[in-house]
Amino acid sequence: MKKYVFKPYNPIFPILFEKEKLRLQKYLTGSYQIEHIGSTAIPKLGGKGIIDIYIAVPKGQMKQTSQEIQQAGYEFRMQASKMHHHLFHRIYLPDDLEGIRTYHVHITYPEQQDWINTLAFRDYLRTHPQDVKEYAEIKKKAATEANEDKDAYMTIKSPMMQEILQKALASYVSKSLVNQLTNLISPELCINNKMYEDFLALIKEGKLTREENPENHCCVFFIPYNPQTKQIFIVHHKKAKQWVVPGGHIEKGEILEDAVKREANEELGIKIEKVVKPFLFSIMYIHNEGQLCKAHHDIWYLIPTKDKLNIDFTEFNDVKWATISEARKIITHKTYLQAIERIEK
Repeated sequence: MKKYVFKPYNPIFPILFEKEKLRLQKYLTGSYQIEHIGSTAIPKLGGKGIIDIYIAVPKGQMKQTSQEIQQAGYEFRMQASKMHHHLFHRIYLPDDLEGIRTYHVHITYPEQQDWINTLAFRDYLRTHPQDVKEYAEIKKKAATEANEDKDAYMTIKSPMMQEILQKALASYVSKSLVNQLTNLISPELCINNKMYEDFLALIKEGKLTREENPENHCCVFFIPYNPQTKQIFIVHHKKAKQWVVPGGHIEKGEILEDAVKREANEELGIKIEKVVKPFLFSIMYIHNEGQLCKAHHDIWYLIPTKDKLNIDFTEFNDVKWATISEARKIITHKTYLQAIERIEK
């Protein structure tokens, strides 16, 4: 039997998945999420006709879930597994169309990057039919020309797979950022009701980064705080020509934690392991006809640190540690002052 074949997509594939999912759930315990992945999960794609099933469980539950899958009749395939984060299983089941159909069950945990990549890849193709059409042609070519050679098969497929994955991850992260902000930002976190209403309008639009929306986008600001001296760290920004606090734009492909960690490292040399919840949401409205940006939607963080800072002076004229009362005397912009007042409260 040929290993690399291309079979047209069949609408029965999701039905076969649901049927097997119900069967597996009779064996599964604990917490889990079951997803249909691979070519049979993407309408009109086509491929080998294998029903691929991906199960995410808590990391400490992987071995138990693998044993339950084996109790359901699947064979554990050690050579195809990566023991710490990907367990692979296979079974052959009776099939009305083909006599026998192959089913795969993959087990991982939800924080694993492959879980994110796989679902992002699937979800992107489900909503981009032109990419599906082009990818199907590549898969046909690979199946025809690879001559059962895995390296040759992947050499033909991989460039387009990677291209689609990059687009898929950008779309996935963008949706993740929207969901993250929707869950985080509440009226209580905002300076006033108008800002909350304007935030909801931006979320509805769905374009949150400067690359996507040059006029109206999100930024992160973080205030380093020394809990021993009770001082905050402020900077005199060259472009702004005033005392402010560190921060910057959220880049496309980032969620909030990514942006805070990157900006803190770039500007101050701080390595942040865990980002706490924000303490404030504000909007800085910009009334400058010569400037494209009209509003910054700013998410504010307080970063406790006693580390020595490694300052990037390409952006700053001066920097200093200051008490809150000292900072209020030299910071003049209303939004920054409101953030400092929120810290005092």
